[in-house]
Amino acid sequence: MKEKLEIVQLLRAFGCVMIALYHMPSGYFLKPGQSSFVLSVFFTISGFFLIKGITKTTKNYFRKKIIRIVPLYWLLTLIIFFAEMIKPGLISD
Repeated sequence: MKEKLEIVQLLRAFGCVMIALYHMPSGYFLKPGQSSFVLSVFFTISGFFLIKGITKTTKNYFRKKIIRIVPLYWLLTLIIFFAEMIKPGLISD
């Protein structure tokens, strides 16, 4: 039987979005005290899913994670690189 954990995934997504908003240049979305709480919730939930994934199956676990994470990482890195090349100072002050 497959477990339904959509609400936990939604909480993790909310935490991720809030952390991203905190790191925006304006910085007025979250204050420093709020960001530490959101960060703690995000990492706790992410750790839960990490351990849950390892306990289900260890065969090719890290290979699957790398295949899922690395292409997105490189895509976002290239987008940021080209955005900075087109308009210098857009990302950093």
